[in-house]
Amino acid sequence: MVSDPVVAWVEQSVKLLVDHPESVVVKVYEVASRTIIEVTTNSSETGKVIGRSGETAMALRKLLTAFSGREKRHYQFEVNDPSRERSAI
Repeated sequence: MVSDPVVAWVEQSVKLLVDHPESVVVKVYEVASRTIIEVTTNSSETGKVIGRSGETAMALRKLLTAFSGREKRHYQFEVNDPSRERSAI
């Protein structure tokens, strides 16, 4: 269970966007006063999280900016596309 309500909100929001919510993986990295929220989904559903021209991801980032002011912490949203990962040779 995620203890940060902002991270929990991002996870729930992304799960509502995709067809297979069980495939959503959220990793959180704390760096100084910044929280990086990295979301990985099924490679076929990454586009649903990013949205047309990146509009969905940008909307999530704008809301995180609003949360940042309230929580006194900077939140950064990243979408990890598993189809773009390099394979080790």
